Amino acid sequence: MTADTGFRGGDVIAFGGTGLVSGAIEWLTGSKLSHVAMVLDPLLNVDGQPQTELQIVECTILNGRNGVQINALTARLAMCGPGDRVWVLRISDAIRRYLDWDRLWAFAMARVNRDRYNVLELGAYVARLIPVVQDLPLWYRPNSHEEVCSELVAELLAAGGLAGLSPYETRPQSIAELKIYAGCTQIIGKPAVIKNFNTK
Repeated sequence: MTADTGFRGGDVIAFGGTGLVSGAIEWLTGSKLSHVAMVLDPLLNVDGQPQTELQIVECTILNGRNGVQINALTARLAMCGPGDRVWVLRISDAIRRYLDWDRLWAFAMARVNRDRYNVLELGAYVARLIPVVQDLPLWYRPNSHEEVCSELVAELLAAGGLAGLSPYETRPQSIAELKIYAGCTQIIGKPAVIKNFNTK
């Protein structure tokens, strides 16, 4: 499916994958979600050039690139395989008026091609979901120049002024549960409901 022209900058794209890591995250969290990204403001330049199609900003390892990066939404959707699901979580007008978008986008662009995807943090994050692992937070600390996908989205929202977020502890499901959305539209895969969507 191609990108919906009704998407707006700041909307969240939520993925439910079928790969090994995606499956592990979804199984351990009891969630259908394994990755999140944010639609980039269409008026922002990318690599000094105006956008010609909708882009997303995400933290991932993709096509030999590691970390915070900007990718075309249509290309990302085309990478989805059988069984994958994708939803668009649309930011409400009230939250749009509240957020400081200049600060949010400045924060995002300062991290593109600089911050890396934190594989160690992902391992610690997954391990912390296992009940017998109790002491991981004692030896692992966040890195200000590395993050995982949901941590980046939480950092962006926090930079825009959304209070009460703990980016390091935020998982994809937690992003979907934030009470900041006007609605949710599934655009890829077998129909499914995101549990606790827009409730906290």
